[in-house]
Amino acid sequence: MRRVVRWVAGVLILVLVGGGGWFYWQQRAKAAAAQVRPRLLTEAVGRGPVQSLVSGTGPVASVNGVTVKANVQGTVSQLLAKDGDIVKSGQTVVELTNESLVASLNQAQIDYDKAKADLENVLNPDSTARRAQELKLESARLTLTQRQADVANLKVVSPCSCVVVGVSVATGDAVKNDAPLVSLFDDNHPSVVAQIPQTLAAYIRPGQPAQVTISGFGSNPGQVSLIGAGTAGAKDAAVPVTFTLPAWPGIRPGMQAQVGLTPDLNIALGYIEANGTVSTTDIKEVRSRVAADAVTRVAVAVGDHVERNDLLVEMQSDPLQVQLQQAVNEVAVQELDLKNLVEPLADPNGSVRQLQTKVMSADNTLRSRHTDVDDLTVEAPVGGTISALNLHIGDRITPGGALFRVADYTSMQVEISVDELDVAKVKPGLPATITLDALPGKKFTGKVLKVNPEGVFKNDIANFMVTVQFNETDGLMAGMNATVSVQVQGKTDVLRVPARAVQVNQGRAMVRVFKGENEQPELRPVEIGLRTSEWVEVIKGLNEGDRVVTTEVRQGGTQPAGGFGMFGGAGRPAGGIVPAGGGGGGGAVQIRRPEGGRQ
Repeated sequence: MRRVVRWVAGVLILVLVGGGGWFYWQQRAKAAAAQVRPRLLTEAVGRGPVQSLVSGTGPVASVNGVTVKANVQGTVSQLLAKDGDIVKSGQTVVELTNESLVASLNQAQIDYDKAKADLENVLNPDSTARRAQELKLESARLTLTQRQADVANLKVVSPCSCVVVGVSVATGDAVKNDAPLVSLFDDNHPSVVAQIPQTLAAYIRPGQPAQVTISGFGSNPGQVSLIGAGTAGAKDAAVPVTFTLPAWPGIRPGMQAQVGLTPDLNIALGYIEANGTVSTTDIKEVRSRVAADAVTRVAVAVGDHVERNDLLVEMQSDPLQVQLQQAVNEVAVQELDLKNLVEPLADPNGSVRQLQTKVMSADNTLRSRHTDVDDLTVEAPVGGTISALNLHIGDRITPGGALFRVADYTSMQVEISVDELDVAKVKPGLPATITLDALPGKKFTGKVLKVNPEGVFKNDIANFMVTVQFNETDGLMAGMNATVSVQVQGKTDVLRVPARAVQVNQGRAMVRVFKGENEQPELRPVEIGLRTSEWVEVIKGLNEGDRVVTTEVRQGGTQPAGGFGMFGGAGRPAGGIVPAGGGGGGGAVQIRRPEGGRQ
C-alpha cells in the first residue's frame, strides 16, 4: 500500500514540475516575442500644399549694371559726377580732350567739302575748273612735301661735330613738338667769359690776343671777341668779356678758366689776369620738330662725340605715317582728277565714278571722325547710381579702359547654376523664395527672369545659369550671397501623405493603412500625383483622416514603412502597432509602446 502511495505521489510531483516548466517557457517565449515586435509610427492623411523646388546659390547683382569703358584715347578734362551720384540715362559723366581727334574731324570736313566741290566741278564744269584743279594738285603736292618732311624729322641727326652733354628722352617716351631731345656742346668753337673790372676793360679791344688756361687741359691762345657794357659811375663794376678759342677737345661748359692778356699798348697797365668760365652759350639744344608716339631708339649717351648728320634719336608716329599715306593718295587723286578734266573724252564716266566714290569715302571718314569726337563726351548708358569712378583731371585714358560703373540698385537679381536634370522644370515667371547670409531671418520673393539656353559642362554634367529677379530690394546690396529656391511645381490644397509612407514596387504605389492596435496594417494600392522628397499627392485610394504607417522601428534600426520606399523593395508584415497622433498629415508624432514594453 505504501508503495502505491509513493508511486502516485511521485507521478503527481512529476506532473506538477513538468507543467510548471511548460508554463514558465511559454511565458518566457511570449515575453521574447513581445520584445522583438516592431514599433510602427503612423500619421493621419490630411490636406496641404505639395511643392517641388530647385535650389542654388549666387551673388546679388543689379539688373542694369553696366561698366562704361572709353572708346577713344584722351585726357580727362571734366568730371561731372562722383561715386554715389544718381544719374539719368544719357547724362554726361566724364569729358575727355584729344586735340588730334578734333583736328582729324576738321580735316575730314575739309576733305568732304573738297570732294563734293570736285564732283560738282566735273558735273558742271566752267572756265575756271581747270585752273582750280591745278591749284588743288599743287596744294596736294605741297602737303605731301610737308608730310614727307615730318616723317623725315622722326630721325633726328646732329647739326654739328659736337659732344653730347645731355640726353632728355628715353626709349618708349612720347614726345611733343619742340620738346628737348639732346644737348650738344661745340668744342670746335668754344668760348670763355671772364668778368674784368670796367676800369681795366676800358683798355681792352676786340681782337686782342689772350692766353686761356684750364686746369687739367693746359693753355690755348684766344682773342677778345665781345666786350660787355659797363655801369655808369661804378668804377669797381665788372664787365663780361668773351674770348673765343680754337677747337679744344675734352673741355665742357661751366669749367673754370684763367685768362691773361696785355691791354692796349699805349697804356702801361701791365698784364691783366682774370677768372672765367667756359661759356654755356655754346650748347646747342636739339629739339623735336614733330610730335611722336614714342622714342624707338636713343643712339647716343652723355660724353659721346658725334659728327654732323650722325643719328641722335629715332622716333615713331602712326598719325604722321597715316597723314603721309593720305597725302600720297591725295596727290594721286588730284592728278587723276586733272587728267579727267583735261581729257574728258578719254573716259567720260570714269572721273565721275571716281569722284562719287571719293565723296562716299570722305563722307564715311567724316562720320567716323564725328563718332570719335562724340566719344570724348562719355554719358551714362542707363539710369542708376555711379560707382568705381576712380578718375582725376589730367588722367590719360586709353581705348577700352574702364571709366566708371552705373547700376540701377532699385532692381536686383541673382544668378544660380541648375544642372541639366532640373533645368527643364525651370521656366521664366516661376516664383522663387530667396534668403541671404547677410540678412538672417528675412525672406525675399522673386521670379525667374530668364534661363540661359547654353550650358557649361562640369564633371560630365551640363549646368545652366538661371536668373531670378527680386520683387523687393529693401536692405539688399550687390555682392551679397543669396540662396534661391524656385518653385517648379506645386499644388496648394491636395490630399497628401509623407513621402516615406509610400511604397513603389514594380510601378505600383502602395501604403500601409493602420486599422487598429491589435490588427495588422492593410497594404492598400493608391493613385498618386505630384511627388516631392517630402510629400506625395494622393489622387485615389485614401480618405482624409486615414492613418498610414510612415516608419517601422525594429530592434537594431529604423526603416521606412514596409521597407518598400519610393523606389521599390520587399515589404514584411508588421507585428505590434504604434499609432501616432496629429491630423492633416502635419502633426507631431506620438509613440505608444507595446504592452509589456518599457515606457
